[in-house]
Amino acid sequence: MDLTLREGVDLKQAIQTAKEIDQESKSSGFNQEALDHKARQGYANAVFEMDSGDGLDVIEEFYPSDEGSDDAQQKKTTSLNLQNELQRSVQTLN
Repeated sequence: MDLTLREGVDLKQAIQTAKEIDQESKSSGFNQEALDHKARQGYANAVFEMDSGDGLDVIEEFYPSDEGSDDAQQKKTTSLNLQNELQRSVQTLN
């Protein structure tokens, strides 16, 4: 991420303003560390929910398939395509 300063503001002013905003936030009860901790927990829960190994088992539980039927094969192909698309759209954040 690139950070830039507003026109007419030097680095020293920007740092001072950031410190003032931080103090105001803390005095009003805002806790950035707690927010960051909860965000990490939420992300960890989402990663757990996205476990690709269980996806097909869940689908098969609700949509039992006959191995020979075209409909079952189409559902399996659709679920695999969806799973692949989801995996491609997820970015790992650290």
